[in-house]
Amino acid sequence: MYRKRINQLVEDLSKNKIDLAFIANPQNIYYYSGFSPEIEGNIQPMSDPEVFLIIHRKQQYILGDSRLKRELKKYKDFTFIEIPAPASGHTIGNIIKNVAGKGQIGLEYQHISYFDLNQIYQVINPKLTTDISEIIDLARTIKDETEIKLLKKAAQITSLGYKHALSLLRPGITEIEISRAISVFFLQYADGNSFEPIVAFGSNSAIPHHHSNQTKIKNGNILLIDLGCKYQGYCGDMTRAIYLGQPSPEFTTRYQILLQIQNKTIKQIRPGTTSGEIDNFVRSALKPHHLESNFIHGTGHGIGLAIHEAPSLKPKITTKLTNNMVFSIEPGLYFPGWGGLRLEDIIYLKNGQPVNITPSSKRLSWIEI
Repeated sequence: MYRKRINQLVEDLSKNKIDLAFIANPQNIYYYSGFSPEIEGNIQPMSDPEVFLIIHRKQQYILGDSRLKRELKKYKDFTFIEIPAPASGHTIGNIIKNVAGKGQIGLEYQHISYFDLNQIYQVINPKLTTDISEIIDLARTIKDETEIKLLKKAAQITSLGYKHALSLLRPGITEIEISRAISVFFLQYADGNSFEPIVAFGSNSAIPHHHSNQTKIKNGNILLIDLGCKYQGYCGDMTRAIYLGQPSPEFTTRYQILLQIQNKTIKQIRPGTTSGEIDNFVRSALKPHHLESNFIHGTGHGIGLAIHEAPSLKPKITTKLTNNMVFSIEPGLYFPGWGGLRLEDIIYLKNGQPVNITPSSKRLSWIEI
């Protein structure tokens, strides 16, 4: 699996006349090697590095300090190079230069700090470097069979987490208590959260990325829950909105409109359709209901090792959807002072057809607590 990904990257680099890729993003290190760096965020300080990869068209290297030497030598697709102490952008730059020779070097500009990049440029002529972030991002949009299985499992556990959250509902429980309970559930059955769960009650649901707080829930308003687990490195993500108590006519009407549009949008997905066209479909479908101004974010995003990755389904994005892409479809409607609705499913484009891998029901629902 990893060898196939490496070979594809070497081929992509060759097409762009690049001889070597220096991989610094921990997610991409995992994607190409199976080694998962214990680093928060996507930038490793070169003064205290854990692991880097060098993927050359002739040979591949895994870089680490002496503490990881024994473990990293187990990765047979790579030759181990020890990073000498004290580590810095200079020392890493010299390793890259020695491997590359006079060849063109690909760097992930987004995942190297400005300070470290400047130190690398003191060793390597900047004219010999190229940003390869887009090349790798594009490669990761196409999921293999193993990734699809893991994403399906993440979607299943995420749906179970939602059911668990609903089982906790009672008058007086707070948003943050529900959010924390979801986090505990995902630690028990998966690797943890793929992002901090959003639990938004009443008018708080009109804020797409509301931070759950001490607001107490009760009958007579909307409850929106956006959650996702991480399973063996891969992310789940789903959003549902329900009514606590007997739903108001306004909630019922708006919910049915949103559900109908989301279902129709999913049916529009085909290989060759662009991300922007899918987003435009949602906005056009909302216009007859005079609700287009209440949709204030993009229609969806790719998902995989990262909760948000390519493709991005937003206005004017020209990325063409292709088989084996996996992404969210999540239209929403937001009314300040009243509340918000969002329906989010994960879609797998398989053999020319969209497959919804989120098993949770979307039918209009309400719960008396």
